[in-house]
Amino acid sequence: MNRSQHVKSMNDIRGITEDLFDSGEEYFSAMSEAAKALPDSRFLDTEIEELMGSPEKEYSKECVFIIFAKGNHREILPWMVKFLGTTQKSDLKLSTAAAMAQLGDETGYQFIEDLFQRFVRKDADLAGFDFESFVLVFEEILANERGQEMIARFRKEANYHVEWHTLEQPDLD
Repeated sequence: MNRSQHVKSMNDIRGITEDLFDSGEEYFSAMSEAAKALPDSRFLDTEIEELMGSPEKEYSKECVFIIFAKGNHREILPWMVKFLGTTQKSDLKLSTAAAMAQLGDETGYQFIEDLFQRFVRKDADLAGFDFESFVLVFEEILANERGQEMIARFRKEANYHVEWHTLEQPDLD
């Protein structure tokens, strides 16, 4: 098996984790492109370990998880499960669970559901958590039919509606 496609994909992923994007939209677009370019063949454990990098690079891991989920590479699941159990950051837990769910992992769906119920109850550890985090996850990671059904229900249960206002320039004449 030719591993050169894997090496190229790994370099592309590293580039995304090291780049500073002007917007979140550009960041997620780059991850989607990297996911489309992933080879069909399974990544080796050693390749995944290399991509995981050092423990303090938690947001780099999130990027890897999202790309692998969008590329339908289930071999990343053991690393996701481990990370979900070790990170203390709610936003990273949510995005990791969404990536797991995108790969069909029921634990990911259940984690998102539990987090949402805790958010609605206003549990103390989620005091600074914003519903926009859920919106982003369902728009960018968990875009399958079940995910879209979940976010529609979450919006209704949280009574969350986005209102767009057009900013009109004052007439200075």
